[in-house]
Amino acid sequence: MAKISTKNYDKQVTALENMADGAKKHKANPKVKATISEIELRAHKKQVENLREKYNQLQADTEKAYDTFNVKYKSNVKVLARDTRLAKGIFGRSKPQLKDFGIKPEKK
Repeated sequence: MAKISTKNYDKQVTALENMADGAKKHKANPKVKATISEIELRAHKKQVENLREKYNQLQADTEKAYDTFNVKYKSNVKVLARDTRLAKGIFGRSKPQLKDFGIKPEKK
C-alpha cells in the first residue's frame, strides 16, 4: 500500500483551506457562489484531518501490537528450544517417541 507523505497531506490541507478562504472572500460573486462551496471545502478538510488522525493512531497501535507479538514470539522460540532439548534428553536424539512432540528423530 502506498503511503501518503506528510508533505503531500499538508499541501492538500493547505489547498483546501486556501480554496475555502477564497470562496468565502468572493462569495458575493454569483459564479463563485454557484460553483465553489466554502462549507463543502471545509468539510473535506475536516474529514481528511480526522482520517489522518485516526490513521496515525491506528499505526501507533499496530506498532505497539507488533512489538508485543514479537516479544511473545521470541519467548516461544526459547521455550520450544528448551523443551526440544529436554525431550531429546529424556528419550534420546534418535528415538521415535520424539515424533509425538513434533520433533524429527535424528538418524543413527
